[in-house]
Amino acid sequence: MAGDDGRFSNGLRYPGDPTGPASEVWRCRCTLVASMPGYDAFEDRNTSKLETSYEDWKAGRDPKQQKPSGRSLKEFMDTPAVRKAASQPNMSRTRVRRAILDELGRQGKTGRDFPSMTRSEQQETLGRAVGSGVHADSRARKAWLSQFPDETMEIKPAHGNVVRLSGDAGSVSVPDDVFPLLRGASVRHTHTTPVAGTFGVDDIELTVDGKVRHHEVYATETDTTYILDRLPSCTDEAAERFKQDFAGYDSETFEDLRYEYWKEHYEAAGVPMDERDDIEVDKLLKPKLDQWLSENSVSYGFRYTSRSGV
Repeated sequence: MAGDDGRFSNGLRYPGDPTGPASEVWRCRCTLVASMPGYDAFEDRNTSKLETSYEDWKAGRDPKQQKPSGRSLKEFMDTPAVRKAASQPNMSRTRVRRAILDELGRQGKTGRDFPSMTRSEQQETLGRAVGSGVHADSRARKAWLSQFPDETMEIKPAHGNVVRLSGDAGSVSVPDDVFPLLRGASVRHTHTTPVAGTFGVDDIELTVDGKVRHHEVYATETDTTYILDRLPSCTDEAAERFKQDFAGYDSETFEDLRYEYWKEHYEAAGVPMDERDDIEVDKLLKPKLDQWLSENSVSYGFRYTSRSGV
């Protein structure tokens, strides 16, 4: 603050005063503002509201150009936008994540490129991936699943008649009016595609959300039955963690395998991965899911086993 003589404590009259020594005026970036009693001249003046910060000016950056978000795909999956998309009919967090990965593939990117995108680019990718609630499975994948029309599901409720459902590999689902019968029920269904293998994320969601007591999946490709029993000691909280942790492992492992597959088959050619190759990635994923379930299910209150044949 300037004194009564109009000079500041360093003897200058204003920033850059030519009468001052070089040490006080050379490269000076001070600002002169008026000061009045009862008024804060610096109120609302901060670098975030200035057109250019010193750091951006020094680095020659355009302050109006959006910066990389630094937000990973895993962090993005916890945003309200993703939760809203996952709440749409026939959607889930896993399907949203895979839809995002499919869209990134069409852009010539992978999940590892996600932090380098701006926040608006990430939101736009989500919008293109799932639209306004459209099923997240790619067209190629849905067409492939429709080639396997003999999927079946049998539900034996704790009380009442057996319910049998059928359809192709992408369409068998439990109707809303049947869902309450899952509580304490025994469920058995088939995996008839060449991917086959153990439980998927949707199967685990059905087991946990429906409070299924005994769940079997018969994989025709490997002629193996995979079994998941909910133990009496299992709590709802533990079951929910089981569902979330399994879904997280599935998504992250799928993303890593997809990236490795791209590097092996496409990187040298400099082209994005074809969405049809996700089927090949799924084949690599199933054994890893089987291992995870074998090693971790019991810690959540489930028993996971398998047997040869039906």
